[in-house]
Amino acid sequence: MASEHVEQQRLKDLEYDLDTERKRLNEFEEQLSYATDDREIIRLNRDIERQKQAIANYQKEREKLQQLTSGSLQTEINQNSKLETLEDHYNSLMKAIIKGRIVPFLGSDINLCDRSIQGNGKPDPWKPGCPFPPSGKELAAYLAKTFPPEVKKIICPLCKEETDTKPGELPPQCPLIDEIIHEPAILISPHSKCQGLNVGAETLQHLSQYAYLTQEEKFYDELELLELGSQPNKLHRFFAKLPAIMREKGHYPPYPLIVTTNYDSGLERAFEEAKEPFDLVFYSNTIDAQEHDRFVHRTPDGIVQEIENPNEYKGFSFEQRPVILKLYGTADLIREGESLVITEENYIEYLVSRNVSNLLPIKLLRKLRNQRPHILFLGYVLSNWNQRIILHRIWPDLTSRKRYKWWAIQSKSDPFAQKLWQSYNVIIHDLPLSKYIEEISKRVVEDIPAKRVTNSWI
Repeated sequence: MASEHVEQQRLKDLEYDLDTERKRLNEFEEQLSYATDDREIIRLNRDIERQKQAIANYQKEREKLQQLTSGSLQTEINQNSKLETLEDHYNSLMKAIIKGRIVPFLGSDINLCDRSIQGNGKPDPWKPGCPFPPSGKELAAYLAKTFPPEVKKIICPLCKEETDTKPGELPPQCPLIDEIIHEPAILISPHSKCQGLNVGAETLQHLSQYAYLTQEEKFYDELELLELGSQPNKLHRFFAKLPAIMREKGHYPPYPLIVTTNYDSGLERAFEEAKEPFDLVFYSNTIDAQEHDRFVHRTPDGIVQEIENPNEYKGFSFEQRPVILKLYGTADLIREGESLVITEENYIEYLVSRNVSNLLPIKLLRKLRNQRPHILFLGYVLSNWNQRIILHRIWPDLTSRKRYKWWAIQSKSDPFAQKLWQSYNVIIHDLPLSKYIEEISKRVVEDIPAKRVTNSWI
């Protein structure tokens, strides 16, 4: 462990040194732009070349250390994951379901569950008209094609021949990697025959912001496509069928809270298919009057009630039926003038300016904070900054609080994403979501016993 800390500290020192050397290089280049004396120009050119070589050396050493620390990190993650076996997890999960303490927290990657697998091993991609809704990445890719942002063209001074680098990636030694890694660009090498390398990436939030500012009406028309394909998958149907199974075994109520950051109505449709009544609580913010945001409650009978006083609202009960909480709004009401939390400005207003925990009904906050919940993250991508902020808003003491077990089901996530989960004291289990849902569906039916009923004699 001591050697790992030394490596990580050395990596931090290298980053600082590298930043210092780059600043010195910028200073030399700026001096050169004003120099008029021939000897001064020669000296500065020499200094610039030496500085470039120093930067290249630092980058090579940084790359080696990154490989070492990544290996150490993966070892640490593997060791931590051994603290709970998958079988232990299933047993703990069944107990939490029986006690009504499981709170599923669903992200957009649940929409990849249950799709057909292509020859390359990847699930069928989403496109408009598909029966299933898109993941966050698929929606971002679609918006990028529909509302293409301006792309910078940069002449790359490094690449002297065609590179084997995958699309969207750069060689780690590329001097431009820090400048363009967070924005879309096309690198063009004057020494290469290739048309250019597309690099960088844009988030769903940024692409939505661009579409909203440039073509607002068309943007909302495109978002309506989310509702055209909201066919439930096996994950949606599992949670929709769970109340009836547990009720039959004598364990419910209390009924569960299901939290989702998705816009589509796949989960609601699964409950409707199963003829299981539920209360829907969703964030509402009209397109034309975005200063009046609040959560709204819709009963199984379709009665809609704005939640004006979250601390006093008592319109639903976990003793009566499940509650679905849609944190970012619902796409099926876009036609009626409702907005979603999807653009950068939406997120800034919702997560920074307003603080979502002040808008949530107190019953839901108690269920999430005070009633010893086991949070189960499914299809949730923690690498997105907005997805981390919403967790901190709901649980301000997220990284330090001692609590009941929380889990995340992730398939082949990279070591740093896993480290993020561990910083939140979340246990990660690595397996495909579809396989996981099949297993817990089977165990709920076969392993959870019926509750014993004792007769009282007077």
